[in-house]
This record gives sequence, structure tokens and C-alpha cells, in this order.
Amino acid sequence: MARFQIHSLEDVSHAIAKRYKAVLLVNQDCSREDLRKVILKATKQIRRSNHYRNQQSADCWKKQPAHVVWLFVAADLEDVEVANWLCRAEWISPEINSASKLVPMRGDEQIGDIQICWNDDYEVM
Repeated sequence: MARFQIHSLEDVSHAIAKRYKAVLLVNQDCSREDLRKVILKATKQIRRSNHYRNQQSADCWKKQPAHVVWLFVAADLEDVEVANWLCRAEWISPEINSASKLVPMRGDEQIGDIQICWNDDYEVM
């Protein structure tokens, strides 16, 4: 299994949904199959995160699992700086309140409840 590092984790929750945005760093030579495994593992890990941007967010969500996880996967810090992602992924809980339903990302691939959008122009960038 390919290894990954969480470069940044941001709590972007609001009153209706607990949401996280994370940037992951992986080896540049990861295959798409390796990246799928990383996405599954990272999504599961981040869903259970208790990282909060402030006390108000912590008080509101008190160790509840996330409703939404957005991942941005990069091979190195230079790619992070210019937003040249290997792929992006999105997980939205099927249990999320209908009032807070998001328009799901239109991915190239779906693994369970996770949408993946591959950057076919990564090498060009």
C-alpha cells in the first residue's frame, strides 16, 4: 500500500455539516490503484478527525464523524503551491441532512460513496 502524509487539514464546517478539506502528499510514482487505496484510507481516517478550527466548531460537533471530506492529492509541495493535483476526491455522507445537501463533484470514477476526479493533464502541468 502506498503511504501518504496529511500535509494540511482544514475544518470548513458550518452549522449544518461537519466538513473537512485535506491536502495529501504521496510518492509521485504511485499508481492509480495505490491512489485509490490512499483515498479510501485517508477518507476513513479524516472522517473520524476531531480537528476543529475554533472552540465554537468543537462545541457544535463534539467528536461526531464528518459529513463531508474533500481530498486534494499531490506528489510534492511544488504541486501543492500551484494546485496541480494528481486527483481530487469527495465523500459525502449518505445520511447528511437534505437541507445541507451539496451538489456532488462529477468524478471520473466512484468507489463506494467516494467520487474521484483524476487530473489527466498532471504530467503536462
